[in-house]
Amino acid sequence: MIEKNGLLRTRIITNEDETHVYEICREFDRDEGDEIILFSLFPTMTEPGFDLSSMHLINHSAELNLKTVHFLFLQSKVSKAKLSTRGLKVDKENLDYIRSAIEMYPEAKIVVSFGSSMNKCPAVIESKVEIFKIIKELRPNDPIFQIDTDDVEETGAHILWLGIRYGSQEWRLTQYVVPYCYTPEGFEAYEKEKMVRRELFIQNVLGKKSELTEGSEKTTKGKKKSGNKES
Repeated sequence: MIEKNGLLRTRIITNEDETHVYEICREFDRDEGDEIILFSLFPTMTEPGFDLSSMHLINHSAELNLKTVHFLFLQSKVSKAKLSTRGLKVDKENLDYIRSAIEMYPEAKIVVSFGSSMNKCPAVIESKVEIFKIIKELRPNDPIFQIDTDDVEETGAHILWLGIRYGSQEWRLTQYVVPYCYTPEGFEAYEKEKMVRRELFIQNVLGKKSELTEGSEKTTKGKKKSGNKES
């Protein structure tokens, strides 16, 4: 008979009132393996424990050859459910921590696992642009990775989604190509398009108000003429 033992250490970096988490570090008790920085959406815990995303990654940690995983986040605000995008802003303090973490772990591979959730939120788009700018500045020659399987088609897929859909398949790291929309040039084009749409919307609203005003004036004049004829 063979007995196997394993140890998983967890380290969490939070703000003072524990409403924000900047890093969750998982260290596996292995002699060898890769160190990765894994970008996810937002944290769901402030105490050492296991969320579903971590559990899926743990189940595939051996085939991915992982020794240390630094979970960093698009937004640092802790949310037990899906994070609301209403009023969401770029998390500047979190971006500062991301910069320091990439500098702190120079040997760690960078892995993107944002998924496609919240992709239309302006703050999310800008945050991704800023993160990729930091990566390009600090690691100009290093590849960026994603978690992949034989059948998955989504790029930068989220671990939770991968675990639910492809949990029985073998996971591996493949190279990730930053989409144009998350480059500075793509973001500039997005901002210009957003301004054009806003101006067209305003013109449309003002045009409708003008039509309503003109229609109301014609109706009033018509009533006055009708009243004069009767008199």
